[in-house]
Amino acid sequence: MTMSTGEPRLTTEPGVEPTTTVPLTGRARSRVLLQNYAIYLVFILLVVAGAVLLGGKFLSTQNFLNIGQAVTFTGFAALGMLFVTTSGGFVDLSIPAAMGAAGVITLALMEGGLDPSVAMLAGIASGLILGLVNGVLIGIVRTNPVLTTLGTNVAALGVALIFTQGDYVYTQDPFFTQIGQGRLFGVIPNIIVLVAIGAVIAHLLLTYTVFGRWVYPTGGNYSAARAAGVPVRRVMISVFVISGMFAAMGGVLLASVLGSARTTAGAGMEFNAIAAVAIGGNSIFGGAGTVARTVIGVLIVGVLNNLMVLLGIPAESQDIVKGVLIAGAVFLDLRLRK
Repeated sequence: MTMSTGEPRLTTEPGVEPTTTVPLTGRARSRVLLQNYAIYLVFILLVVAGAVLLGGKFLSTQNFLNIGQAVTFTGFAALGMLFVTTSGGFVDLSIPAAMGAAGVITLALMEGGLDPSVAMLAGIASGLILGLVNGVLIGIVRTNPVLTTLGTNVAALGVALIFTQGDYVYTQDPFFTQIGQGRLFGVIPNIIVLVAIGAVIAHLLLTYTVFGRWVYPTGGNYSAARAAGVPVRRVMISVFVISGMFAAMGGVLLASVLGSARTTAGAGMEFNAIAAVAIGGNSIFGGAGTVARTVIGVLIVGVLNNLMVLLGIPAESQDIVKGVLIAGAVFLDLRLRK
């Protein structure tokens, strides 16, 4: 918004805290610079560290493609998580169930003779339904988001386990497996292209639609947004539906890559998604967040994982590093919001 001549003017863009256009000095300037650019600097420093420590082993085209493929599924989960966090829904812990169930349902229906395209739509629809349940409970009944999504995650996984008896579901359908295993122009993995398309759609939805303009005030100040006429309940339902759909798409693609599915395929993916969103500099407390920052957060998680694997760091230590990064990102968010 613009104020009268001679007074400080504020510039805003969707998902970013307002910043003044008048010259800043001292702590205020440092705070703005930290908000806007620190995450990009962290990414650059990680890449430089990889180049110094591992040289061509890290900088090879194949390694970068490996990183891209590895973060694809985290990317889908993080894009959905972004909608939830930005709206003030805090987090969605039902992502593992949405991913696992979507893959199992898709492959089970295909093995039952259903067309792969229809089976994939059914798998994605299962994530939509799970998200709808979460959204209704949280948006209308006003239950606690963490406890609600944790509960629906356990319940949905339990149903899926009963359905599959804990076994894998397999497929050899060439059309379905080609979606996840194929490469565009014989070079770029299809799954990287698909998550990039998902990121563009998410960006357009958050930045250029009325719905996107509703999400930010809902997360920034729920009561004020409701008083201003924003359909906050509808927003809360919608963001959890979107999260469930994105997670389900990731689950279907994971099944396509592996040629198999299991209910526990998405285990731990919710924490990767939270890490990507938080490390990207998005607020998990609502009101601020962008797809660009989420993508950077996903890439940072991917590069960090890749570096730790190439350096031979044990898996247990890798989890500690990611946990510390999440805690640090949340602490920084709290400090910057004061």
